[in-house]
Amino acid sequence: CVFCGSGGQIAIATGSTIGLSAVGCLSPARRGSLLNALLLLYAFGGTFAGYTSAMLYKSFRGRRWQLCTFVTAVFFPGMCFGFFLIF
Repeated sequence: CVFCGSGGQIAIATGSTIGLSAVGCLSPARRGSLLNALLLLYAFGGTFAGYTSAMLYKSFRGRRWQLCTFVTAVFFPGMCFGFFLIF
């Protein structure tokens, strides 16, 4: 459930960023605009990720959906932080 929510969040952020770049709203000529848009869309995609993982968890009759939502919010950023802290 956590992987589905986090994967959806990453897919929404990257897909929206690529779509906005293809339309012409984001230009690589402006420094940092792509990264800024990606981070903003990733943050807004967190609501989708939490909702998706909690509903999927509840469909399997899970009782602790709040924990599933919390782990979804912490999983990918925590993994990236740990990776960059070690390497």
